[in-house]
Amino acid sequence: MKNGDINLYVFLGRSYPWSNEASPDVVTSTVSQHWETWNGIYALKRVSSDDVSLIVPRVNWEKDSVYDEYDSANADMFEDRNFYVLVADDLDPENNRIYKCIANGSSNESTIEPESDVPGVFGTSYVEDDADNDGYSWILVGEFNATEYDRFLSTDWFPVRAVETDDDSLQWDVQDSAIAGGIHVIKVATGGSGYTDGTHTLEVTTPDSTGTGLIATVVVSAGVADEVTVLTAGTGYRDCVLKMPAGAGGGSGATFRPILSPYGGHGFNIINELKPNAVCVYGLVGASEEGKLVVTNDFRQYGIVVDPRLVSDGSLATGDVYYQHSKYTITAITNNSYNPAFTQDEWVFTGNSFAEATAKGKVLGWDVTNPTKLYLIAERGTFSANDVIRGVTSETVATISTRDETPQVTPGSGEIVYLANRSPVSRNDEQKEELKMVVTY
Repeated sequence: MKNGDINLYVFLGRSYPWSNEASPDVVTSTVSQHWETWNGIYALKRVSSDDVSLIVPRVNWEKDSVYDEYDSANADMFEDRNFYVLVADDLDPENNRIYKCIANGSSNESTIEPESDVPGVFGTSYVEDDADNDGYSWILVGEFNATEYDRFLSTDWFPVRAVETDDDSLQWDVQDSAIAGGIHVIKVATGGSGYTDGTHTLEVTTPDSTGTGLIATVVVSAGVADEVTVLTAGTGYRDCVLKMPAGAGGGSGATFRPILSPYGGHGFNIINELKPNAVCVYGLVGASEEGKLVVTNDFRQYGIVVDPRLVSDGSLATGDVYYQHSKYTITAITNNSYNPAFTQDEWVFTGNSFAEATAKGKVLGWDVTNPTKLYLIAERGTFSANDVIRGVTSETVATISTRDETPQVTPGSGEIVYLANRSPVSRNDEQKEELKMVVTY
């Protein structure tokens, strides 16, 4: 999946009103929620197209489970999502296979794990004359690599992708081996009566059938059409009508329902075949991002913002990392205590009192090296050189010498499409934040 012209950024925030309690994940739905979130954002990291993937609900293959057959006429197939399985190998993240159930042996329990990595081959989970034959037929329809394993796989979801050109991947081989319009399964809709027992070759009627090459036989037992075996799947079938041959005797009433392949054939387009209903966005924020981000405070919110704009000229943000704090050089730091210090998250202000403040902001962090640096977010008003500032909680007093950095992204300029609230997560100079965000639709 590609971002196209949409700019996605993950953000870290302090949340507002900076509660220590985690609250449910939400997408900001009101103006107040939107601004409350922006007030706490202090870091933004761009998401590349490789960090976004369509995902589907995870269904693991498990022994003795019953899986549904793929059925082109089953309207509920994508509600139940039990017609495909993932076979993942935690010891080998390159070996992740996605299989689609073509036949389940009349709703048998599956006892043999799909294991073929040969594209375009059906029935790979069993051998016909094996005593342990479980009756299942699977087809390999996709795979994902170790990078996708790390970024997008979870207990509830796994990634799906289609490739556009030959990239030497198994996914390309699967797509390239798909049989367009093949008929691989035919169901007996009604068995009829009065037919000659034995095996008969079904007739494909024209012009009602659109493809070519299908060869299938039906077994008649006690005069009733009982089971169909596809010998050659053929190609190009968008419609297919079958009937008993004249040589099957004077019976009547037998009808058949071919299971149509998806467009291009099984495995041709896994996106179209599994119909993903969610997107996973992966974000990796590395420590201080080469000194750009404050790491002396924790974060309690993270999320996704679309199309934020720059303070400098109003253009769309396209850079890799942005900070959202103001940095001040401060001097003359005093307090009644032995070690005067501002408290993280406290309000600082300039003016006669906090109620009458001409400017105020929240302490994101501070660097006590010489000269001392103070980082603020959620500012109101403008701090200037020589302003005396005071901490509401700590009562620490200092004088602003210079304003060295200002927020880079215009607050509120991007649409927040995902928001997660968490208990405080501490950061340091060596810690990276790995975030996985799932947006369903």
